[in-house]
Amino acid sequence: MKNFAFTVLTASLVGGIINSLVSKKSKVKKYVLFLVTIVCTLSLLQPLIAALTSVSELKSTVSSFFEGVFIQDKIDSTNDIIIGTSKARIEKGIKDLVIDKYKFDKNEVSVEIILNQDEIDEIKIEKIYVYITGKASWSDADAIEKYLSNMVSSEIEVKRK
Repeated sequence: MKNFAFTVLTASLVGGIINSLVSKKSKVKKYVLFLVTIVCTLSLLQPLIAALTSVSELKSTVSSFFEGVFIQDKIDSTNDIIIGTSKARIEKGIKDLVIDKYKFDKNEVSVEIILNQDEIDEIKIEKIYVYITGKASWSDADAIEKYLSNMVSSEIEVKRK
């Protein structure tokens, strides 16, 4: 507040001095008065301008904070979509391998994988469950486990339904 009062006082004094130096009959007098009035008005408006600037900066800061939050939410949901899609494709790939190798019907085999997502950067297949039904359930479950374990380092369990 001290700075504001000092600024207004200084602008008024300088304007008054300049105004008194210019003769009353001079054609420039009205322009000098106009400039002095503008300077004094701007010095009076300085706190309002500063307040509007700080509000604008606050709005920008708040906006960028929430933008970061929304972006993180989008990243999280995108990661979930990518992980879900990848999981489904891996399950389908394993199912297709078993069906092709043992000539099972596609309805007789289902696959479920369990992912370890402890670290965001690295997702590991923790366990693979292969469920066999119908005629496929008569097959040797150990042979299926051995076949898949030659391709994947994860724990594999074949269950009959």
